Amino acid sequence: MLLGCMARKLIHKISRWHTYPSCTWETLRRVDAYLEYYKTLQNQSLDAVILSGNITQYSSNKLYPELEEFGLLFPANPQHSAVEAPVFWHPNRFQNVVRFNVIPKEEIDPKQRYLKLSDFPAHRTHFRDANGGYHIRLLGEKFWFQIRCDNLDLIDENIYIGLEFNRIENMQKRLETIKQIAGIYNGSIDKSAPLHTPNRADLHRTSALVYDVRASGGTWKDTINFHFGEEYLINNPDNFEPARSTVRNYQKRAERFIYGDYLKILDQT
Repeated sequence: MLLGCMARKLIHKISRWHTYPSCTWETLRRVDAYLEYYKTLQNQSLDAVILSGNITQYSSNKLYPELEEFGLLFPANPQHSAVEAPVFWHPNRFQNVVRFNVIPKEEIDPKQRYLKLSDFPAHRTHFRDANGGYHIRLLGEKFWFQIRCDNLDLIDENIYIGLEFNRIENMQKRLETIKQIAGIYNGSIDKSAPLHTPNRADLHRTSALVYDVRASGGTWKDTINFHFGEEYLINNPDNFEPARSTVRNYQKRAERFIYGDYLKILDQT
């Protein structure tokens, strides 16, 4: 019964979308300093409008320079996964962010094929910051792209865009991002291809969930039951110590990132 109560108390649901950027968010939303920071913002909210379908555009009249320390562009609710929350990594901390520009209708050549934003096969989230910067997240199960543009006030997605890299620093990563975005769009890269997914995303998931059980006050027995199943120790009573060693290693792995430099996960994208 305790295990069931413990599981219900776990606020950190883990998304199946496990790219390096989403793994970074799964870690950050367990960092005490960020949790305390977010509590101070409970009465502040972003403006949100629906552009089309389930595509949401968020906007803020406030800048959050202090969030660059955490790697974020603006606050995201730590009780939500990266799919549920509009998580945007700060362009100065996420090396793969590339710029985009809107192609005016009069400049569109019908003989050429352009990237139409509304046709991009991904979950799209928009954010307009207080400086007029416009950011779009293109999220797939195994990829995560962010693109940005200055001084844009987008009112719908039926636009054609061009991609560009704006600085020499990390140019190779940005160029590769442009190639990947184009490949997903034209179908030369399968959208289920693991572009930004760790080889052992399941290991990160398991470590995070084990950490949650312990952080929620669970005993080692609770943690073993949560990981192996409640019948495990009943059927294998002599395996308590080996099982505890296993879940303890998962917890230590999670803590290495939570109390260490979790942004190194983001750098692997």
